[in-house]
Amino acid sequence: MCQRGNAQSVDFYLRKRLCNPCRKQHWIKVDSSLLKLHPTLHQDVVDACLTTNYTPSQTTMMWPGSKNYAFLPDVQDISSKLRELEEEDAIDLEYKSLGYSLASEAGNSPGRSHRSHRTRTSSAANDDSKDDGSEGDDSEDDDRASDSRSAGGDDQEGGTRVEKFLKERKVLRSSAIKDAKLLTPAYRKLKMLTKLEKTTIKRDEQTEGWSRRRAIEAKVLALDEGYTRNDFAGAWYKSKITTSAEPLTNEVWDEIKPKVIKLLARIKAQQEQAEVINDQQTRQRALRPRYDKLRETQPNDDARASLPLFADFLELESVKPFWESEDADSMDDDAWQENLEGLLEEIDDYRLSVRLHAVKTILNATTEIAEEDLTGDADEFGPEQYDDDFLERPTSFLVCTLPNCRRKKSWSRRLDGTYLRVPERTVFFGSLADLLKHQHECHPNVTFTNKQLAQRSKNGVVGHFALPPAVVSALSALIEVGELEDDTATAEELEKVTTPYSSLKGRWDEIRDRITWLDWENSPSGKRYSRDWRELIGDVIKQDEKATKSKRLLEVPTIALRGRQIDREERARERKSKKKKSKKRGPHPWDYSDDE
Repeated sequence: MCQRGNAQSVDFYLRKRLCNPCRKQHWIKVDSSLLKLHPTLHQDVVDACLTTNYTPSQTTMMWPGSKNYAFLPDVQDISSKLRELEEEDAIDLEYKSLGYSLASEAGNSPGRSHRSHRTRTSSAANDDSKDDGSEGDDSEDDDRASDSRSAGGDDQEGGTRVEKFLKERKVLRSSAIKDAKLLTPAYRKLKMLTKLEKTTIKRDEQTEGWSRRRAIEAKVLALDEGYTRNDFAGAWYKSKITTSAEPLTNEVWDEIKPKVIKLLARIKAQQEQAEVINDQQTRQRALRPRYDKLRETQPNDDARASLPLFADFLELESVKPFWESEDADSMDDDAWQENLEGLLEEIDDYRLSVRLHAVKTILNATTEIAEEDLTGDADEFGPEQYDDDFLERPTSFLVCTLPNCRRKKSWSRRLDGTYLRVPERTVFFGSLADLLKHQHECHPNVTFTNKQLAQRSKNGVVGHFALPPAVVSALSALIEVGELEDDTATAEELEKVTTPYSSLKGRWDEIRDRITWLDWENSPSGKRYSRDWRELIGDVIKQDEKATKSKRLLEVPTIALRGRQIDREERARERKSKKKKSKKRGPHPWDYSDDE
């Protein structure tokens, strides 16, 4: 069981109760790629660890899958145990071979041959030999027997320590599977019965709570203090004061009456605040035509893309007076024209701030410049120091952080009965100019809560982008695989790193050796292979989001270029390297280490 107190997921195959973050962080797939992804593990650990068919997102309330998974800390402990036993077996083997060598030398020595053929001349001599040397000879013989037993004891008792441990683990694995097949259905049934019982109790309590709430409403209306049925909203239906199953007697009413009045006052204040927000949103929507007209007056597409989104446009100091206060008039043309010049200046400042924030984000992620050294203004990090070519490099690409940027493929039904296909969309990753165009095209109507706006203002965040460390590491690995330079690599050169099937023409047997793809070797998901670099970066962004959500760190991506011809050449190099190492090794195990 993990150290969290709220661990709810029990897995009888692993005999553990774990929380969801532990499952997502330490779940590993047990297959042929396990030792390749975790090269430090012992080669026999697959046969010794407990496995389960449940994925990290599954619980025992679901049907298991067909693939095997294990808990990484347990696997590492078993691997360490196997290595300890392996070292002990190696020591025993060394002592055994050393004992045989000494015994052989002692058996062929002249002194031992002379003693073995010596005759006893008399009983007195025999008695003297018993008194003087028989005790030493017996102890020497006992020591030899003890050494012989210790050296060869493993063989006599049925194998080495590693073999015994694997046999014990095999029995334990069989027992765990047998027990899990019996306990899992029983546990599932128990959970369902418990849930049914709780649902029944909750339904009865709700029925009693409805009666209590209606009685409280009648007493509140009878107070004749200006309350209406419209005041019974929101928290009124969720508060324990009104939903309790306790009968409403006169004594109970006298006790809860002050709390009820306080609750109604809070609900009324929330309703008034909601009315203010609704009025503000109405005035904000009235400013949309002015925003669209401002976009149309921009000289080119780049200027239109660099405008703030409508949600950011409303937060400009020149625009707030037209919607923030109750007396604001968003339709006042004269006031808008008077304010237009100041608005255009503020938009120019916004553009410069977005570019400045993008440069600082890139430098913070890709260089070793300290964060306190990135507090300069446009004179230090402006276009003269970091021009457009700097922002167009793949190492300066940014990730869109607006909500719902990733979209699954779906179908929506039209009113006429036909269906509209909504294509799949991954999280955008590209240069600053392309990212701003993407946000205007795909997120024109994004909105933010007051809490989100206050947090952005507090952190001084301008723009909606980021550059996660995992993406930077993946890009560096891609550039290394393509044998490119960080400062000069372009997106077109990264496209040429792989040769997908769609770019080749000819018969399959002619082109299959030329097809290459990217392999994310330590990917935490089942998807490892990508056709091009953009697909790979999309996978890295997705896994980084999952890791952040589950509060775990993503390993530095290890990326390799794969293909039939490349794999053949790699296997040939490995065979050649093994042959060279085998020639350097001596005849005995202690002549070389396991790392060689």
